[in-house]
Amino acid sequence: MELSADEWIRLGRECLDAGTLFLLVTGGEPFLREDFRKIYEALSEMGFIITLYTNGTLITDETINWLSKRPPAKLTITLYGASCETYKQLCGDGKAFDRVYGNFKKLIDAGINLNIRSTITKRNLHDLDAMRQIAFLHDIPFDYSCMIYKPVRGAVSDAESERLSPEEIIKLRSKDILPDFIKPGDYTYLKKEIKSKLPPLSCTAASCSWWITWDGRLTPCSLMDTPYVKIKDKTFDQLWREIQEMVKDIPGATKCKSCPDKEYCSVCPGILQAETGTFDQTSDYICDFAHRLKSGFQMCKEI
Repeated sequence: MELSADEWIRLGRECLDAGTLFLLVTGGEPFLREDFRKIYEALSEMGFIITLYTNGTLITDETINWLSKRPPAKLTITLYGASCETYKQLCGDGKAFDRVYGNFKKLIDAGINLNIRSTITKRNLHDLDAMRQIAFLHDIPFDYSCMIYKPVRGAVSDAESERLSPEEIIKLRSKDILPDFIKPGDYTYLKKEIKSKLPPLSCTAASCSWWITWDGRLTPCSLMDTPYVKIKDKTFDQLWREIQEMVKDIPGATKCKSCPDKEYCSVCPGILQAETGTFDQTSDYICDFAHRLKSGFQMCKEI
């Protein structure tokens, strides 16, 4: 069952008391909740620095007026393409593009700090340059991701048929890297030395960040189904202590320890769990990406 507005607000107060400053509010789609404004207003009044993620389709002129009175630190709209045709193919609603695009100038004029992000798939790759142009014309920061992992938390999608291949990702990302930044030398030993001193979760998950699902489970991050702690009848302090103990038992993939490409690999337990369903099995998709990335860096060093 989905958490009620009062439960979200209670958690907000407890997180604030525990020292939380930054909040990412996302979904799903936050604006689908009829009581979202009640939740957002309460969190905003607590003083959090809020980033709000939305697909932008449910934002109306009245919504913009409401947001302008309590603007988030950053409003990030996910753009799925640069045309009605792409939206129709990828999202099933071609008219959604016009609604989203029409809000950009209105949001900026209302003084809302707007960012655009996109997830690149096989079906919208052809629109990437056009999406960049949209952001440029409106002077809006733009970022994209092309790493798509298998669905978690019960979601259903065919990620493997939608996502780009490792070869396509490296080719795409190489256009965004300035060769002048690449200096002669091998610096991977630094990464190796640092990695050897890190815990199983070497990111911020369960050390200074956490994720709360719609149905009331606290997990280390958005990629991980487990471990988790149920929120009902527990304070945030209790949840935080429990999840920190749980992550200590997360195993690593034995094969990764002796892999010749590991210094070029960004794999983590969360990614492995999403890709394989377990923490200690490797993913062919991620391994292929690391191998190709290593080959690319070696070519750069030889130039």
